[in-house]
Amino acid sequence: MPHNVCAYFTGGLCRSCTLLGLSPEERCARIHAAIEVGVIDIFGAAPPIEPLWSPEQIFPSRVKMKFSVAGDVELPSVGFTKSDGSLVELLDCPLHEPRLNTLLHFLCTEVIPRFGLVPYNITTRCGEFKGVMLLSNHDHSEVILRFILRSRECIERIRKALPLLADHFPEVCVVSCNIQPIHAAIPEGLEEEILTEKGVIGEHYPSCGLVFAPQSFVQVTYASAAALYQAAADLVLPLGVRHALDLYCGVGGFLFSVAPSIQSGIGVEVSEKAIECALFSRKANKASHLSFQAGQVEKFLESYCMPAPDLIIINPPRRGLSEKIVQRILALGPSYVLYSSCNMQSLFVDLRRLSVDYRVEVIKPFDMFPLTEHVEILTMLRKN
Repeated sequence: MPHNVCAYFTGGLCRSCTLLGLSPEERCARIHAAIEVGVIDIFGAAPPIEPLWSPEQIFPSRVKMKFSVAGDVELPSVGFTKSDGSLVELLDCPLHEPRLNTLLHFLCTEVIPRFGLVPYNITTRCGEFKGVMLLSNHDHSEVILRFILRSRECIERIRKALPLLADHFPEVCVVSCNIQPIHAAIPEGLEEEILTEKGVIGEHYPSCGLVFAPQSFVQVTYASAAALYQAAADLVLPLGVRHALDLYCGVGGFLFSVAPSIQSGIGVEVSEKAIECALFSRKANKASHLSFQAGQVEKFLESYCMPAPDLIIINPPRRGLSEKIVQRILALGPSYVLYSSCNMQSLFVDLRRLSVDYRVEVIKPFDMFPLTEHVEILTMLRKN
């Protein structure tokens, strides 16, 4: 792994990459030890924990970014907001592809001042432009640009900026405005208006192809997502699964990845837009044996009366599973549970509750947010 240097870190301006000062070996050992302690606490002994998967390249590696906008219309700045309300400028974060950083510079020097997009001031609660989000596929041939706004007041001015953006950044094929009127630290609102003819971008992983809309959940690095989905496919392949449920399926990454190994599958996700993306991808993945439903996972499980699944895939929000969902999984009694989590603590809570009927067979950690202590853990459980 190449040595990674960041001027923001060495200058003390940004410490988001908390483990940057450690060697790759030290970072892996630290994460591995934390997982081992948690699993031993549940089961009394730790099953073999596979080595931490880490990307070969960290600078750059991220395909999405979320930043606040501050300053004034003539001299705006992009970065992250500190607890005191000040903004740390991060226009050249080396985690991001340089072309994406160039786009951020262009927004600050050309788009914001030329079209009068007044940055939001969290102290005075004035201004409109609160944040910017970028999402790219791995070869940067398609990019989503999202403007996070306090209201709809400047949407038409952003629409007038589209030709300028297209001339300088033709890869920006999806532009949208998200309305977030609440003053609290909530990154985005529910209302999203797409300004471009195209509304999604495509991504191809070795195990499946997916499409993403502006509000879709996407793993922060392409390499880690590809490795995670492939690991899931490899784990399910020898199991002889007939029917699978994918709870919190998002745009379908896990279910499409294991699709060649199962006879039928249902994906459930509360976001209707995510389900639209999954349905769009179903033909491309030649997965007519899969179906997708928009709705609350808890309500879906309460009314589920089809044949009991052999496999349940879970990739829940950071808070983990509710007690009702855990009890319904135990009642359905699938032979296998494939659980992927980005929150080690909520994962351990759920594993403890599932351990009444299941044992952990595989623990595969992924360095999903390189240089931080955040890790994605893929766990395979087998019914006792």
